Amino acid sequence: MTDEHDPVNRDRGILTQRDRKFLLGRTGDDLSENAKHQRLYNIRGRVENAIHDLPIIADNLSDRDLEMISEPVATWARDRRKLLDDGRESTTPEFTPFLQALIALHNIYARMIYIHGIREAQQLLPFIAEQGIERGYRQTRLSSTLYRDITVDLDVSYGESKLWQNHINDIRSGLPNDPTASYQEIYHLYRNRKISYDQAQHLIESHVRNPLNE
Repeated sequence: MTDEHDPVNRDRGILTQRDRKFLLGRTGDDLSENAKHQRLYNIRGRVENAIHDLPIIADNLSDRDLEMISEPVATWARDRRKLLDDGRESTTPEFTPFLQALIALHNIYARMIYIHGIREAQQLLPFIAEQGIERGYRQTRLSSTLYRDITVDLDVSYGESKLWQNHINDIRSGLPNDPTASYQEIYHLYRNRKISYDQAQHLIESHVRNPLNE
């Protein structure tokens, strides 16, 4: 399976091509507010139903099928092994769209926990992840001649809270002087959701496009 990727022009998954264009902001400007709400309602329903499909997939899709779907994981691992053999321990292969999608899956999972703002819900974050990892590993061992158990203990640590403006000021003071390096750092911060899209755009404008104006 190849990892060629088009964010819109792919076969239907949870989203149709029309859904993708709508969520990406490429269409929908001509829709009424009621039509936009209806489209989001339909998307929410499909996402919820897809989540309820996951246990069926986990219990009934074979390891071979999952192996074919996740070929980009094996490709990344082989590339990583080659780098290690070459003595380049600090270099990692590029994350392909498939691997980025796996990160996005965990992103959505974490947001579903945190977005309610209920402290007790945060206890679910490591528990569900630990249970999923342990069950997945054990399931891959069912067809093996050897049994080996696994225990996962995820530790979630939180930093100290600070005002957003202070956070942005700290980022500004730490950006490199070179515009190219500055852009790469800003992009890295945005990809890891340490800043918003609008904040990233403002930092790019002040530190990459017009660095002397800051």
